Amino acid sequence: MISIRLSHDKGYKWFGENDVYVKGYILAPDGELLRDAALVRYFSSVETPDDFKTKLQQANGLYSVVIKKTDYLLAAVDTVRAFPLFYYQNGDFLTVTDSPDEMTADNVPLVIDENNAVILSYAGFVTGNKTLLKDIFQIEAGGFISFEKNVLKKTFHTQFLTTDFFSLSREELKETLKKALFRMGKNLVKALNGRPVVIPLSGGFDSRVLAYLLKKNNYENVLCYTYGAAGNAELNNARAVAENLGFEWIFIEYNEFYNEKLNYNSVFKEYTHFSACYSAQSAEQDFFALQKLFSLNKIAKNAVFVPGHSGAIAGDLVTSTMADPSFSYVDYALESVLSQVFPRKKEVQLIRDDISFLDDAELKKQYPPYLIYENWRFQETTSKFGHNGAKIWDFFGYEYLLPLWDAELFNFFVKVPLSHKYDKNLYKETLGELFSEYNIFFPNEELYPSEALIRKVSFRSKLKKQFPFLKKFVNIWKSDRTGSEFYLKSFIKELKQAGYYRKMLNINGILSAWYLLEVRRKLGN
Repeated sequence: MISIRLSHDKGYKWFGENDVYVKGYILAPDGELLRDAALVRYFSSVETPDDFKTKLQQANGLYSVVIKKTDYLLAAVDTVRAFPLFYYQNGDFLTVTDSPDEMTADNVPLVIDENNAVILSYAGFVTGNKTLLKDIFQIEAGGFISFEKNVLKKTFHTQFLTTDFFSLSREELKETLKKALFRMGKNLVKALNGRPVVIPLSGGFDSRVLAYLLKKNNYENVLCYTYGAAGNAELNNARAVAENLGFEWIFIEYNEFYNEKLNYNSVFKEYTHFSACYSAQSAEQDFFALQKLFSLNKIAKNAVFVPGHSGAIAGDLVTSTMADPSFSYVDYALESVLSQVFPRKKEVQLIRDDISFLDDAELKKQYPPYLIYENWRFQETTSKFGHNGAKIWDFFGYEYLLPLWDAELFNFFVKVPLSHKYDKNLYKETLGELFSEYNIFFPNEELYPSEALIRKVSFRSKLKKQFPFLKKFVNIWKSDRTGSEFYLKSFIKELKQAGYYRKMLNINGILSAWYLLEVRRKLGN
């Protein structure tokens, strides 16, 4: 028996016909924009898992798809896991859903897996295809499942792995990237289809390049907003970008929200469960900004949000030190990714075992080690933690696009050698040249980290590794640009009252701990 339960219809909506269910959009190989019935037709010819894989590899966009035939089922998510899918199998029974809560209708028990809860508390997400719930799994970014004759198989249609690298010069790489960006801009305009655009504009390059490309394509109906504490470092650059491009810009000062008890806000709680789906913490930062924009009647009903999620694809997750054959990716992941709370020996060993493949000698023979690490980060932090933040717009009924994960850019950066990729050096240099057209590259901006900063970060990393107890003195509010130190006080107080607070090493550790507490209360276990 196969059960399909698809209920999340707030922004993008599910469309079903002849037992083919789709959500989102794609640009087909011929460049045609496909949604709803047209997207169903795209997948309707699929007869085998191999057919399915080919169709998925040729699809460029944000989508999920479920195909149910008489004797089998196929289901997939895109390369960013924009619309998560979950599944549970017991013998000849399989249920697929976009919300694990729906599984209770099929008498599937929702019970917390305590090992996975540990991972989420450290990382902000549950790794691999696991979730917080026992025996309930998710389809990973770029992955799909097939179910036939009571056998469930999972695999990937797209991964950030290759052995075929560019042998182009630096200038040739920059020109190739510029052409890819310009085509991505055309794809963006096609997907927008004339609708109003809202850009969450930071002071960085990622959201800026999207604003630049919209200007380059003469797209006029654009609203930019920036939020945070007054005087934060990104504010001036964001304002100048919008002004120089001729786009409306709004700054939402978060000081007015400092006394908000967000953890008791019923709308925020509903959003948290909608976005987290027992697999990752929710992102809170845009919540206040949207409330303010709604109160100002600034967001059209058919507006599309276009965030700069995520320049990680351009090399943000790799460093020059990864060229060293002795580099330990497990140690690096434990230090930089799975590090939200002060470590406990038994828990760290559990996590180390979970990610041990990152230093697997045999796997490193197949692909460059840094690509294995990047691929893992894209499937984990980027999709479950970064892109999952886009759920805030979905929750409030708006569609969103993630242009930086256009298939052509994805296929370009996977082939860029490490020397041109680390610290996003090729990307930043290329964008710096493009931005000069509209005077949106500023004198105070550095394309590369200074030698002093590199030495400082390296020294601190070595110090923490040698003397772990120093982590007890970490000031998690030091880089806070939104004022979360104030509005997260009520989260900390609630966690302490419930006996679930521990030493946090970053702000997200608080949100992960609070979400785990919410899940325990909801499920009663």
